[in-house]
Amino acid sequence: MTIDKIQIKALAEHVTTDRRFCADEYHRELATGAQALLEEVERLGEAVRIEKARGELLNDARTQAEELQWAAERKLADREALLDLLKVKLAYTPQKHLVEMIDQAQASSPPAAGQAYRLLTAVDVIDRADEYLDDNATTWLPAGPDLFVGRFYSPGAMVPIRRRVVQ
Repeated sequence: MTIDKIQIKALAEHVTTDRRFCADEYHRELATGAQALLEEVERLGEAVRIEKARGELLNDARTQAEELQWAAERKLADREALLDLLKVKLAYTPQKHLVEMIDQAQASSPPAAGQAYRLLTAVDVIDRADEYLDDNATTWLPAGPDLFVGRFYSPGAMVPIRRRVVQ
């Protein structure tokens, strides 16, 4: 048997206000108790609605936080991919730049008559008689007793180094 809250409220109101029930204490106490229970049910219903709305807000906030985290991770992955791409590009760009620097240096300081030079490659070991391109990109300086003498030349990591070729 289902009882409608509106009917109970109307009946309790009728009992407490109708003069026929004024002399009956039991009906009056029952109506007052029913009204108190209905008020408590309304308060609990409101608390449930508030808690439900709070849960929905928390769920929305959690969803938004997850979306933001996913977007941040995606941006980070994109930046890492871009950084990897830039590293690859940089691995090839200095060599092109170095070739231009070598061409410029060789054009500005041609070898003396009877002297010819060749650039070292990755299979060459640096010798004391070799010359490296100075920071001004126009002057060749002797390698001399240096940290790199006796080591293999690394074209991508070192400045251009040339070796005199006897003709």
